[in-house]
Amino acid sequence: MSHTPGPWWVTDHGVRDRGGYICETKKANRYQGQDERYANEAAERAANALLIAAAPELLDVLVALQSAGGIWPDLLPRVNDAVAKATGAPATPAPEPVQVEQYCPGNLPQCKWVPMQPIGSRCTTCGDEIPF
Repeated sequence: MSHTPGPWWVTDHGVRDRGGYICETKKANRYQGQDERYANEAAERAANALLIAAAPELLDVLVALQSAGGIWPDLLPRVNDAVAKATGAPATPAPEPVQVEQYCPGNLPQCKWVPMQPIGSRCTTCGDEIPF
């Protein structure tokens, strides 16, 4: 299954692309004495239209994150679920993160750490701060 390619943009009547409307958005109904409700409903519908218009770009970013794999292993299950929801495909399980040793910036070849350490962690051998 594929979607209408972007870009999509918001108009007064909905979200469209070069070929026509992707979806039409109904205007909020205005009733006497309900100005606050009307304003809130109109703002929510405008925000929904912006989100719909951004959908192709958001999906592209999620697919790129999915391809990057272990960069953010905690987010990958959510990325996989969102891509599956957007494309109608079954969700794919997140791969196990790869443990890679790298040298710390302390110029001591015996200094090593696993790169998924939090920013500001210290090398256990020389005590230098891990910059990334």
